This record gives sequence, structure tokens and C-alpha cells, in this order.
Amino acid sequence: MDSTLCDGEPLWDVALAWNTTKPIISRCLQRTIPIWLPSLFLFTFAPFQILLMLNRSAARKSLNPIPVNPYNLCRLLVVFVIIAVNAVQLTVDVADYFTPTVLHPVTRADLLGLTINVLTFVSWAVSISKCSPLSIKITHFPFTLQMFFAYLIHLHRLYGVHTSAITWLFTALSLILSLPSLYMYSRFYGVEDVYPDRFHTGVSSWNRLDLFFFIVHFTSLLVLFILTCFADSPPPPPTPPPSSTSQKEVLSIKAANFSPVEQPLLNSNHEQHQQTSSPSSHLEECPDQRASFFSTMTYLWIDRLILKGYRRALTTDDLWRLNAKDSSDYIAPKFTAAAATQQQKKKASKEGNCQASSSRYCTVSTITRSYGWLFLGGSAFKLAFDLLQFAGPQLLAAFIDFILAPASAEPSWHGYLLGASFFLVASLQAVLLNYHYQMMYQVGMRVRAGLIAAVYEKALVLSNGSRRAASLGSMTNLMAVDTQRLVDTFPNLNNVWSAPLQILLTLAFLWAELGPSVLAGLAVLLAMMPLNAWISALQRRYALLAMKKKDRRLRLLGELLSGVKAVKLYGWEEPWQRAIGEVRAAEIGQLRRSAYVKAATSFLWTCAPFAVTFVTFAVFVLVDPVNNVLDAKKAFVSVSLFNLMQFPLAMLPRTIASVVALSISVKRLNRFFNSPQLQNYVGRSDDVSDGSAIVIEKGTFTWEKRTTVGEVVGEKGSSEKGVKPSVKSTAAFVDENSTSGSGTMLLMFED
Repeated sequence: MDSTLCDGEPLWDVALAWNTTKPIISRCLQRTIPIWLPSLFLFTFAPFQILLMLNRSAARKSLNPIPVNPYNLCRLLVVFVIIAVNAVQLTVDVADYFTPTVLHPVTRADLLGLTINVLTFVSWAVSISKCSPLSIKITHFPFTLQMFFAYLIHLHRLYGVHTSAITWLFTALSLILSLPSLYMYSRFYGVEDVYPDRFHTGVSSWNRLDLFFFIVHFTSLLVLFILTCFADSPPPPPTPPPSSTSQKEVLSIKAANFSPVEQPLLNSNHEQHQQTSSPSSHLEECPDQRASFFSTMTYLWIDRLILKGYRRALTTDDLWRLNAKDSSDYIAPKFTAAAATQQQKKKASKEGNCQASSSRYCTVSTITRSYGWLFLGGSAFKLAFDLLQFAGPQLLAAFIDFILAPASAEPSWHGYLLGASFFLVASLQAVLLNYHYQMMYQVGMRVRAGLIAAVYEKALVLSNGSRRAASLGSMTNLMAVDTQRLVDTFPNLNNVWSAPLQILLTLAFLWAELGPSVLAGLAVLLAMMPLNAWISALQRRYALLAMKKKDRRLRLLGELLSGVKAVKLYGWEEPWQRAIGEVRAAEIGQLRRSAYVKAATSFLWTCAPFAVTFVTFAVFVLVDPVNNVLDAKKAFVSVSLFNLMQFPLAMLPRTIASVVALSISVKRLNRFFNSPQLQNYVGRSDDVSDGSAIVIEKGTFTWEKRTTVGEVVGEKGSSEKGVKPSVKSTAAFVDENSTSGSGTMLLMFED
């Protein structure tokens, strides 16, 4: 690249750019990397956002554009200024390239950089004539592949995107990479022989026209970056399409999909919903829905609430309205649809593979299908944070070298650069970790809301046998305890793979510092693994027993509360108190054993980092006392790496214990969701010839499920084994209210 693009000028010269008190950055580097990297970023990620906007528009079947306002017009105007400056500079450089002069040398890198800049920013003027909302989906798809910045922000307005991470990152990257050129112009402008190479020797390396172009370009880029830190106005809410279906027809359609147990609740629930409004309807919309990417990344949108809480005590009226995607109205149907899709696919697999249990409900598959991509996004932030952690020890090693080196060998600006690097790395780590935890908590709370709705929906259609097995107490445990474990486990669930990855990377860096002595510390970790596995199995056993005792206690409490009148009448308070007390004592015993095991695990893994550090340093010094010198650099860097290993070593056993408890909850949820339920054999007909309200044909009636072989004949001749037959006849439920005026119901059986 040096010989073809820059006419022999090096891209990076260590003697000129690093080992000097006045670093000089080559023109080749200024005209390549600051232009190529932002353009490569935009050309890589812009198509994904464009496809996402197209898919969302296709799902809505209409565009929802942001109205033209001073903000988006000003942003487009700044982009046009950048386009014009780069186009004029490209024209001048092309003319100078074919008519070379010593006062204004032009290389191929100059022409290529300006061309990329123009192609990156230009577009809207070329395609604005075809940007009608009706033709945007068909006509613009080939143009979107060009990935131009101006066209991208124009698409944001057309599709109602008020802020974009890609545009902010592109402008921030372009601005940061333009700082070396700003440094060169501000410090060396007018200085002769700045670039001591064969091309520029003896002549002035600067041109006033280049300085003018750079000032306009950099100023416009700075203004564009400031504009992208703010959000555009949100699009107007879409108007709902008119519907000719009456509310009564909607209720009748919904009722056809509900079981006989749910149907009596449908009309009453709808009436209550019409009478009572949402308790959060008077609250403000959450500001993060209108915040820019920069505000979301730095959590500036919450400052107003923090300032209000500083001035006075907050009340519930100060809180914001729940976002639509976090409400049960949105989560419950999405969760139900994911479960239905999962069961349909497994049912098809069952028909092909003849597996008897392939169509059963699976909680993990439903969660993955509902929020798997959101979880993967949070995992990506966690991976970036874990890798960035190891930049700290490397910067520390470089800083120690800087301190120990003589003043003549290390320029002072190296120290300022290292200090700024510490700050930037710590800030980026904070952003990545906060985003990770925010997304994980969102997944946990949304999954909990979906599971609570699914448990409640399943409870409405449980069969009589399932209701005896799943008492009110156990269902309360499922909704209150087991679903809460998801919220508690999801934020740290990535530690299952993150903690081993951090430990392995730490050992690799320690090997580079201390050599084979790290194997001694690794042996200490491996020796603790079997003990930790045994303790985890013991903790799982105690947790399972504690949950069983808790279910029994809640079942007894439910029976006591339901029959409290009889208990008080017959004076059975003391026997009931003893029975519940015995179950509670057994439950507390299991919880106490589980707490002891958890405390032992925490103690062992808290001592593990100190044991590993002590053993590693001891072996390192004792193996070769002459050559293995524990100097300041090796000691501080190794201690910082050992400190990085403390968190994964401490979190790994807790995460394993949480996953063990979560697996128990998932099994309990799966067992409940796969319980037998009432079958909907009810058919609706408006043709009533004999005045009967309910007609039962070929019905089989029984109180409970027996082991004797029988058959229940349903509406379409379907049968169920294991039910004792009782009465097989045709029955009619006649409403006597219309003939006799009494409030009685007459049940007639006909052979």
C-alpha cells in the first residue's frame, strides 16, 4: 500500500510518530485510516438496520414517517455541506494529480479517500425524486444497498426512527479519527520539512486550500455529531384501521376458543375492563422511548427524575407509564403464541419420529423463542466487557514501564495518553456492563410476566384430577417463587460461560508473566471442582425438599382458610396449629441445611483467589530464586490479573447454585403446564328446536379418574382411556324459567 497509494510515504513511522516529543503523523495515515474505518463500519452495519426498518414497515403494512422539522432539515443541510466540500476538494485534487506541482502534491490515497468520503455521505439528492411512500418498498431496495449516510438518515425519517446507534457511532468514529489531522494542522501548519521523506523534502508540506477544506469538513462533522446526540421528534401515533366487526361478534369469536370453564368469565371480565381504566393511564410516557442513543447510553433521560427525588420525596404519581413492550397486554399474547408455535413444531416432529413426548410443553423452548435474541444481545455486551477487562493489566504494565524508564527515553505525552486510555476503557466497561444488566433484567421481568399469565391461563382449564395434584398453594408458589427465580437468575446466567472464559484468559496472561508456575494455581482450582460438584448436588437436594415442604404448608394453609368456619366451630385450632407447625419446622430445617451448604460454598470460593495467588507466587519464587525475580511490574500486573479472577471464582458457585434452583423451578413449571386439562367438546348452534339450553349427547360422567379401563366418548368420537364409565345417554338441560316462571333447572336424561 505504501508504494502504490502513498507514493512511497510510510503509513506509520515509529521514529516520527511514537519515539519523539513531537509526534508527526504521515499524510498517508491521515488520508486512509480516518476515512476507511468509518466508511467500513457504515457499509457493514447499515444494511442490517435498513432491512430491519423494511421488515417493521411490512409488518405494519404502512409507513409512519416523522414530519419534516428544523432538526432533520438542519442535519441534512450539514451533510450536504460535507458532500460539497469533499466534492470540491476531490475536483481540485484530481486536477493537481494530473498536473503535479511541488507546492501541492497529490497521491492516490488522497483521491481514494475523498472519493470514499463523497460516496459515503452523498445519496439523497440522487434518489429523492423516487422517495414517495408508495414506492419506497420496491424502488428503494436496490438503492439501500448503496448504504449512503444521507440516504440512511432520510430513511430514518421516512420509517419513523427518531434516533439511531449506527449514525451516532459513525459520526463519533469519524470525529475521533479526524483528531490526528487537527493536531497536525494546529501544531505544524507553516513549518517547513515536516515530512522528511523523498517526496516532500525541501518544500512546504502545507496548502491553504487544504486547510480551508479541512476546517469546513471538521466543523461540519462536529456539528453533525452534536446533532446526532439529540433525538428527532417521535412519529405521530398510527391511526387504527376501521373495523366493521361489532364488540358482540368479537366476544363470540373469542368465546369459541375458550374452554367451558373460561367462557362464563369472558363477559364479566370484559365488562370490568370497560368500567375500569388503566391505573397508569394518567402517568407520563417513559422518556427512554423518546431519548436519543447518546441519552440512552449515558442514562441522561433519568436525570429529571433523580433531580426531582433530590428536591422532594417521590410518589407513585412521579413514576412514568410502563412501556408497551413491558406490559402484560403485549407479553402474554407473545408468550402464548411462542408456546403454541413450539408445541405445533414438536407435534409435527412427533408424527414423523413417533416420539410420545415430543409435543409436551417446554418452558425453556418457549422462553428462547420469545426473548432469545434479546438475551443474545445482552450476552454480546457481556462478552465485550469480559474481553475489555484484560486491557487494564496491559495498560498497567505499560504505565509501570513508563514510570521506570528515564525521562529521555519516554516522552511525557505517553503518560497523558495512558491516563486517558485508563479513563476511556473504564467508561466503556461501565457502559457495556450496564447495558448487559439492563437487557438481562428486561428479559427476566418479561419472562416472569409471561409465565405468570401462562400459569393463570392454565389454571382455568385444569381437569379435576390435575386440580387435586396442583393445589392453590402450589400454583401460588409457581407464580410467586418459581417465576421470581427467573428474574434473580437471568442477570447472572451468562456467568455459566463467562466465568470459565475469564478464568482461562487470566491463566493465559498469567502464564505470560509467571510461566509454568501458574499450573500450581490451576491445580488448586481443579482440586476444588469435585468438592464444588458434591456441594452443588447437596444444595439441589435440599432446595427440592424445601420446595416440597413449602407446597405442603401452603396447601394446609389453603385448606385451613377455606374451612376456617368449621375449624372454629369444632375447636380444631390446636391440631391445625400443630400440623402446620410441624410442616413449617421441617421446611425451616431444610432451609437451614441449604443455608449451611451455601455458606460453605461461599467460604471456599472466597478463599480460592487468595490460595491461588499464594501458591502461584510461592512456586514461582522457589523454583528458580535467581532468575525468577518478583519485580514491581510482574507483581502488580499479576496481582491485577488475580483480582480479575476473584469475581468469576466468586460468582461461578453462586451461578451454579442459582441454575440448580432454576432447573427445579423449570421442572415444576413443565410438570404443571403438561398437566391434563379440560377438553373443549362444546359445539355452538343457534338452531334450538325443542327449547333446550344445553344438549349432551353420548356423554360419560364420572367424579374422578380411575385405573379401570373405560372410554369417554366425545363430540367427534374421540376417546380417553382410564376413565370409569358411569352414564351414557342423551341429556338435555331445560330452562324452566320461561314456562313455569320458577328459578329451577330441570335435568332430563333420555335413553
